[in-house]
Amino acid sequence: FRNIDGLNDKNLKVRTEAVCSRIVKEKASFVFLQEITQENEGIIRAKLKDSFEIFSGKTYEGGYYSLTLVSKEPFIKVQNNEIINFPSIMGRNLLQTNVC
Repeated sequence: FRNIDGLNDKNLKVRTEAVCSRIVKEKASFVFLQEITQENEGIIRAKLKDSFEIFSGKTYEGGYYSLTLVSKEPFIKVQNNEIINFPSIMGRNLLQTNVC
C-alpha cells in the first residue's frame, strides 16, 4: 500500500513518475495506491497501462481516491472489481479487486 500524496501539487508529475518507475523496477504483481487525483491517475495510466490492469475507486468529481493495479502476468486473472460505498464524512469507499 502506498500513499503518493496526490493532494500535494508540489512536483506532482515528477513524484508520480517516480512511483511508476519504482513499481516497474520492483516487478510488482499487485499495487494499492491512495490519494490519487485525476492528474496523477492520467500519468499512472499512461506509464503503466501496458503492464497493469488499473481499477479506480473514483465515484465522484473532485477529491481523491484509490487505485488498484494488477499485473497483466498470464498467471493472474481478475475475477471482479467492485466499489463498496459506506457512510463516510470524507467520501471514502472500499475498492475491492478479487484475483486468482
